[in-house]
Amino acid sequence: MSGKWGNGLHYLFPLLSFAAGVFLAERIESRYKSSQKIHWRQIVLILEIILLVIVGLLPKDGHTIANVLVSFSCAMQVQTFRKVHGYGYASTIWISAVILMIVIIMMVKKSDL
Repeated sequence: MSGKWGNGLHYLFPLLSFAAGVFLAERIESRYKSSQKIHWRQIVLILEIILLVIVGLLPKDGHTIANVLVSFSCAMQVQTFRKVHGYGYASTIWISAVILMIVIIMMVKKSDL
């Protein structure tokens, strides 16, 4: 431990944002679960799309804000789409696995050059 607590707070914001995303997804479900006009999951998807468009429009130095917004969106995704046709599903973990696989393949190809 180096005693630089200010630097550690930098990592706290995405964690708190993730918790807030889970909370909001639960609130949306409880409020709109019986709605006849729009499914509650569609509301979550619309919010995710808006957040990720905002992330795409952020300037290059907006890393902290981008991390917070992506963590929030990821939490809503995980909380909302836990099952598909009755089976457990972890969409964000699957995406991370695919990204890791691509990175490993790229590393192997670089070492072959």
